[in-house]
Amino acid sequence: MEARPSEWVGDEHIADVQPHSQEYCAISSLLSRGLPNLRINRIERVQKPEQWEKYIDRVKVMNKYHDGANETLLLHGTGEHPPHDVLKHGDGLDPRFSTGKGFYGRGTYLAESPAYPIAGRYVHHTKGKLQLVVVRAALGVSQNLGFRVDDDTREMTMPGQQPNNRDRHYDSVRAGPHRPYLSGPGSGSIGGDDPDSSIIHVVYQNNQMYPAYIVTFDMGGGDLGDGRSHKLGERVTYLNAEKQPVRQAIVTHADVSAGCYTIEYEKNTTAARLHYPPDDDDDRGVVGRGGVVPRLGRALRKGDDVFYEESKSGARLPAVIIMVESPTTNDEGGRPAYVVAVRQTTGAIRLLGTS
Repeated sequence: MEARPSEWVGDEHIADVQPHSQEYCAISSLLSRGLPNLRINRIERVQKPEQWEKYIDRVKVMNKYHDGANETLLLHGTGEHPPHDVLKHGDGLDPRFSTGKGFYGRGTYLAESPAYPIAGRYVHHTKGKLQLVVVRAALGVSQNLGFRVDDDTREMTMPGQQPNNRDRHYDSVRAGPHRPYLSGPGSGSIGGDDPDSSIIHVVYQNNQMYPAYIVTFDMGGGDLGDGRSHKLGERVTYLNAEKQPVRQAIVTHADVSAGCYTIEYEKNTTAARLHYPPDDDDDRGVVGRGGVVPRLGRALRKGDDVFYEESKSGARLPAVIIMVESPTTNDEGGRPAYVVAVRQTTGAIRLLGTS
């Protein structure tokens, strides 16, 4: 039998980690990255010998026969299900219980940044507190999918084959950074990424994960902006991690007890090609610069509802044309470009009321 971790004490399956211990400080630091107002209330260590042995056996195989286990600590939100209930299952975090509706199919999704599961409401809410699971994951050789999200990735049940070894699949998927519910990093002011975006990892075998800790925390008694609650439909300013204003938005979902919100905002950008009509899923709806739309019998113009395609992720987002630019000598073919207001939705924990 593989020796248990030295931190384990007693025979309890769940044990409190002592505050001010080195172990407590390490996990607290992991959760607090980029969230200075996050306040740890409790850290519980998960002590499941059978799950631990299955995980360690898999790590040994990956270290011996693959290119290493590549172990790391990542974060997982159990949503509406309490972490303690989820981890009562004998197999722990089991990808077979996945809804299969994620960007990369039926797997267990793990984030590097705590802001991602918190803002996306993947975090579990309980009596005004929030809970996340800290997962020890053996990622092995990852298939890096970047910003790619399409019908094929959404149907994945395992990573793809390695191109230099067709007899072996990758061990996990690495992708992003993505925003909660939206592909791509967005356009926030920190390194070009929205503050709640994160690299995500997807694991398809439960023996590559060990749920090591359950962390209970709050956001300092309110959101990270002006310290007060915000209502549905309220106009707010979205702040980045340094509390600098990024954009104006409208609150479309509010979990006041946890200080978590969903906001909708518009971002103006130019486009040479658009998709019309908005509900057309194939490329017959693509319209080039100044092209005539058969269903309209004319070119697109101000006020038309369209789809704008993000260059990095390929995601199509609803938009409205706010301007059709006049042709210039720099435009190939002398065709006009469009200025569109792209409607986007994202999670937020840093808001400033406008009133």
